[in-house]
Amino acid sequence: MQISTRNRVVILVDEYDKPMIDSLNKAKEVHEEIKETSHNFYQVIKSGDEHIKFVLLTGVSQFSGLSIFSGLNNLHDVQ
Repeated sequence: MQISTRNRVVILVDEYDKPMIDSLNKAKEVHEEIKETSHNFYQVIKSGDEHIKFVLLTGVSQFSGLSIFSGLNNLHDVQ
């Protein structure tokens, strides 16, 4: 069996903002750590760009102003 390397994956992230929303009422350090972890997670996704067809994120927060996505491009808000 031969595996094709031309096929790209689709990544689905449901409720991407839940950890950050849940940490709003916690210590500032906890909230900042969650933001940093989220940012690092999306940087890893970005580094695999050539293997990704698209990424779909769901959540209640509008992502355009969130610094966790600073390394990503081509973001489109679908409401």
